[in-house]
Amino acid sequence: MPVLASISCELIQESCLASRYVDRGQEYRDPNLFARHLGQAVLERFSGIRLIGEIERREGEETFKALRDALRDALSRTSLGQVCQAGSPPWRAVLSLYFVWTGIFAFGEKAGHDLWPPVMEGLGLPVDGNLANRCGLLFAQCLKENRLEEFEALKDGHRFVTRILLHGLIPHKHIHRFITDLIEPELRSHLGVYTTGEHLVRKWKQKGMLAYLPRPIQRFIEHGDPVNVNIAERFLDMANRWDEDDPALWRQWGLPQYMVNAFRNHVRSRDGGTIRKSWAPASKERPYFYFDLQQSEVPLLHIPAQQMKSPVDFQLKWRDLQGGERQQSLQMNLTPVDGSHYTEPQDLDVGPCDDGINLEARDRSSGTVSTQFIQAPMATSNGGARLPLYLFSRSTGKLLDLGGGKRALPEELLLVYPNDSTLEVRGGRLSSEPERMAGSWSGWQYALCTLENDGSFDYRGPDASFRAETSATVDFSFNSLGETPYLEGRGQAPPWLRSLEGWPIFKDPDQIAVVCPEGGYPVWRNAFGKLIRRDQTGFTQAIDLAFRKQGAEYEVGIAFPPQWEPGVYEIHLRGPLGIEDVILPFIYLPLSDFELVREPETGPVSEFRFRCGQKVVMEPLFHTTMGDESGIIVLSLQQDRGQAFCGIKVFAHSRMPVTLLLARSDLRWSRRSDRGLFHWDLWRCRPEEIPVQRLDEISDARVAVQFDSFSPGGARGRSPKLQLLLKTLGEKTEEEQTLYSYDAPAFRRNVNDTWLVDLKKFSDLIKSLRSVEAAAVTVRSFDGRGELVLFTILKHPAFKDFRVELAGGGEKTERLKISWTPQRNDPQTGRFVRIYPEGEPRGGTLYRLQDGAAPPFEIPIGATDKPGCWYLRMEAHRSRFGALSAASDSAPSFKWLRAPQGWADWLEWPEIKAKEALERTSGIQAVSKETLQRSFPWSNFLVRFHYDKGEDCFECIRSMLGEKTLEILLPYTRGTVWEAKAASGSKVSVQIIDSSAEPATLKNLLSGKEPCGWYTIPDEIELELSMLYSHRDLGKAGSLWKCRKTMKDDEVCFLSDAGRELDLPVWLEDAVYPDQTGSLLARCDLEQCWYAAPYLPILKHIGRSDLFFAEPKKDPEQPVQKRRPQAHNTGLTTLGELIKAQDWKTFTHQYFEVCKPQERTEADSLVEQWQKWGKRTTVNRFLGRMVMGRLRKDGPNGLSGVAAFIARLRARELWTDAVRGWGADGGKGIDRLYERTLELVRKTTPKAFLRDLILSEIIISWYWNQPLAKI
Repeated sequence: MPVLASISCELIQESCLASRYVDRGQEYRDPNLFARHLGQAVLERFSGIRLIGEIERREGEETFKALRDALRDALSRTSLGQVCQAGSPPWRAVLSLYFVWTGIFAFGEKAGHDLWPPVMEGLGLPVDGNLANRCGLLFAQCLKENRLEEFEALKDGHRFVTRILLHGLIPHKHIHRFITDLIEPELRSHLGVYTTGEHLVRKWKQKGMLAYLPRPIQRFIEHGDPVNVNIAERFLDMANRWDEDDPALWRQWGLPQYMVNAFRNHVRSRDGGTIRKSWAPASKERPYFYFDLQQSEVPLLHIPAQQMKSPVDFQLKWRDLQGGERQQSLQMNLTPVDGSHYTEPQDLDVGPCDDGINLEARDRSSGTVSTQFIQAPMATSNGGARLPLYLFSRSTGKLLDLGGGKRALPEELLLVYPNDSTLEVRGGRLSSEPERMAGSWSGWQYALCTLENDGSFDYRGPDASFRAETSATVDFSFNSLGETPYLEGRGQAPPWLRSLEGWPIFKDPDQIAVVCPEGGYPVWRNAFGKLIRRDQTGFTQAIDLAFRKQGAEYEVGIAFPPQWEPGVYEIHLRGPLGIEDVILPFIYLPLSDFELVREPETGPVSEFRFRCGQKVVMEPLFHTTMGDESGIIVLSLQQDRGQAFCGIKVFAHSRMPVTLLLARSDLRWSRRSDRGLFHWDLWRCRPEEIPVQRLDEISDARVAVQFDSFSPGGARGRSPKLQLLLKTLGEKTEEEQTLYSYDAPAFRRNVNDTWLVDLKKFSDLIKSLRSVEAAAVTVRSFDGRGELVLFTILKHPAFKDFRVELAGGGEKTERLKISWTPQRNDPQTGRFVRIYPEGEPRGGTLYRLQDGAAPPFEIPIGATDKPGCWYLRMEAHRSRFGALSAASDSAPSFKWLRAPQGWADWLEWPEIKAKEALERTSGIQAVSKETLQRSFPWSNFLVRFHYDKGEDCFECIRSMLGEKTLEILLPYTRGTVWEAKAASGSKVSVQIIDSSAEPATLKNLLSGKEPCGWYTIPDEIELELSMLYSHRDLGKAGSLWKCRKTMKDDEVCFLSDAGRELDLPVWLEDAVYPDQTGSLLARCDLEQCWYAAPYLPILKHIGRSDLFFAEPKKDPEQPVQKRRPQAHNTGLTTLGELIKAQDWKTFTHQYFEVCKPQERTEADSLVEQWQKWGKRTTVNRFLGRMVMGRLRKDGPNGLSGVAAFIARLRARELWTDAVRGWGADGGKGIDRLYERTLELVRKTTPKAFLRDLILSEIIISWYWNQPLAKI
């Protein structure tokens, strides 16, 4: 192992001897020579650490005493004040080391918890406040010039003394208390495996756990950020992997030896001398948030594979930024691996959350529930306020926690913040324009950021709760400790073979090396290394990191064991305290005999051939096919459509399956996909022609470009930009011209071979140049191939102003008139019109347009046999710009509604959900009035009722229902009864005797809401209510209350005729007293709107007749009326009233015909069974009233209402056992009865069925468990 940072008594003695010299026979001792000799050794130790206390003392406290005595002797020959004023870096290093060691061994109650008395006493000097302050300044200067930890979060108090003590970490005599009082509770918690150091330190601070601990421990926890977090994290890691402990390898834990020894002694003193009792049931990894633009366009929550002993149900619970409670159940299947069971890794889009997420795990066998907390830290301003700003590392993708201090950040960041905010970076720059996000991150944006030195983020925008505006600054320090190590070696696989994760692949285990850049060597030269296998458990091996100078870098070869097997491995490097560990994952596959079979003329690879020296499970992915020819593995595409990669999965049934990609070309491009930003199986390696018109239609025209042969010409690290040229494409005799040069920024994390290009930058330029019809986007190669074409962009305004006019429909033949504005580049031959049902773009019928003819074109099409949305799309099978198919984004299209002859949507879709109706009719560009009225009135009503609003919507609903019907249905019009109900029963009943909600005012009151929400009390209304029964607190029967609400009121106000004024909640509390809870319900007037169902104006357009189950009595002397029947009263017009008032023959001709005897028999049977069912006490009371009331009033003619009401309950998933009260056979009997009723109603009373469906939808939306108010 490398030599540790340590100081010995021998070194101190050598420095004392080095201070001696002889002049003219006289021996002298020069204190500056002593400081120079010892100081250089100390400075060398400083170069690889962040904390002075990490320097080990070979002889323990004796080393400290030797340093103290040597300094006392040296300072007896000079002045400490002079050293503080004009001392050299070696002097400052030696004195700073002495200050820290004094804090470790001499600070305490004896010195009154002051550091300077033992410091001065040890040097043989009196205590001097001015000299102590100068020593503090010397220490601060030493920290800064040696880039040691300065504890930026420490702003006040004893700033010098506290920093000195923090550099000494936790003193030896207090480390036992630290472990027993703070670390031990985490070991006994089943959540200890999930706890992070950041979360642990935050918990210690917030829960008052420090009050009775020694002051050095308190100081370390309160002010030691970020070192305290790092030490807590390493203690947890040490406990988690204690079975790997070896006293000879104590450095693997990354902690000072005295801390490791103290923990080892503590473990021995525990019951049974073991550890991880609470963590034993499973081996789990911490979930975390990450943002990887290669995999997704929004941040995701990653839940790694978890080892489980039995099936577990997982659920996420969190609060959004507005405080709303959210939860999501997870389906995590168990997969057996090597005798254990692992869950499948999950990546979830949960959106921004307040602080973090709780992951609950419920064991299915025992029922026990465990909860772990997943942090989602926002940035914190200098004033301590949380800001809606998330910082992700571009190298790892993980969410970073700045904490409350000035935390060091990596060079490349990805920032996420709200759209309506501004963010400035001081000490860096935004390396990309902000990009808006969608889905659960709608309202947020991200931007790439590159840091160059220490600085700050200046934020202006909404605060973390989005309730107020704020302006704040977040300071940061730039992590300039030098570049981190990476893996290299001649044993790497060829560059066309890569892993999806970006991990290097090695084919020779004897040629793998860890390389450390020169700038990072001082930090990592003493690091502890360990080789760990990830696809299987149980393999770890310590690594001797004896770096050797190789040019401008340092390198160490990795010695692997003889039983080396193919798999996924990682090299874990643990550096000094304050430095995050470096993890270097890689894949070992013993591959050889590589051969690439290319298409003619250096085209893409058509076959990959290689041999694998050991057995490895490989599975082809997606479009890849795999074969074996005498031990040679052959990979190729199933069908070559220009795909850029073949893909296989290796180690598929292990803990860590890996996707390998085989690149067919070194130049590739990809468009954004729904599954991720640029998913690997969507990459292409052939140039594509793209019309300008198509780019105009694409909202996001960005493409990713990968070019393996690009020569950076710069240092490893920051990737240079890729230059793309836009060049004209003229005839052979014409000279090519470069129109535009664009430097595309790199964006992919970890791998510096992916750039982002917005094609709109090129298309906009082409459209502005009249003389340019086409241009190529090219990339310059560095191997003699010249300019390589990525895309050809064409000025292609095909079928400009495309439009379709519609005539006919329904039972008639439709005529479609197609036209567009002709352009010079329009296709002239091979033009077709494809007409097809929605969802079948490859089906339908093709109509060919005459070659060379100009629009317009008229196409007659026969009546359809398939209802719903239909599409018309243009196709061009032969075009100078390539084929234009119906599936092309730029193919002009037209969408309209069609239905077969005699087809009716309410008869086919009585149980359709409102959302389904919207989806089936969305995007309609046209529909004939006849088709809408005769075939789709039900869908039209549902969409209007649930998703429309405004004056046009109000007029439409009123025209469907009729003015009087709408007025009676509303729960706040004249005559409506309101009931205040509690669990113990009805308490108060009042009737509306006067209301401002009259026919003339309804439009203004209701136009601002969707009709499904009209049951709520309007924002502007005045009512007069009469008490139907006396109440102790609210008045006698007949007493009056006025109810009023205005736009300015938060609550409805009740005013009694006696002068009392109560808000609605208070009035309701008085009404239900002594009950504590209750509701205010409106009673639906079933007598007028259901038992005697009204005639609805929407029915007049329905070309159907209903059957009547009993011929009514006729007055033979009544003259035949020739005009359309109308009601004589001003109330609702029912079918029964119309029969009594008008001539029977006229009415039957317009409305219904008499049914057949067998239909009457079936109807009577159904009525009898429904009446038996309605007498059950378990049936929902409101449902029972609806069914029994209609049947009592109309007999068999009321079956349409029964079928309609139950159909809408089923559509809303309200048809439950608790509602139908049919428990004997699980509801099967009642469902069969419903199906028989529905079948009869469809045949006999289709118009009444439509009416009752509409009424049922309204009554359920406004009255089914819809209280006006509740407490």
